[in-house]
Amino acid sequence: MWASPASEMSRARNQPDCDRQPGACPLRRGRREALQAVGVWDAVEDRVIMGENVAQTFQYAESGNVDVAFVPLSLTNRRAGVVHPVPESLHGPIVQALGVVSASTHAREARAFADFVNSAPARAILEKYGYGLPAGN
Repeated sequence: MWASPASEMSRARNQPDCDRQPGACPLRRGRREALQAVGVWDAVEDRVIMGENVAQTFQYAESGNVDVAFVPLSLTNRRAGVVHPVPESLHGPIVQALGVVSASTHAREARAFADFVNSAPARAILEKYGYGLPAGN
């Protein structure tokens, strides 16, 4: 969860929070599960709005149109604001996958990238920016 520097998180305001587009099911589900786990989902459900993408979601928060934005932790490192990581214990796993399309005209390059993502240096980068580590091949 990210809040703009101008946001007053401790003061209840009648403004919506926002997250990603509904098609981003794992992130949307994780947000809902976390808010349910802390007992506030029913109070905020009608005020939730969704950005078309992460950039728009940040824009809502940075402009003051919303107080809180649920965005990937990895994208908060270069923004002014307050970051409140949502504990993994409050939601189910958010799983993302990497695959190589067999019919790709760049299958060799794609395989090299996939191999890199599973390498020790890439795992250190992923961890540094808030991603969980991939299980491997």
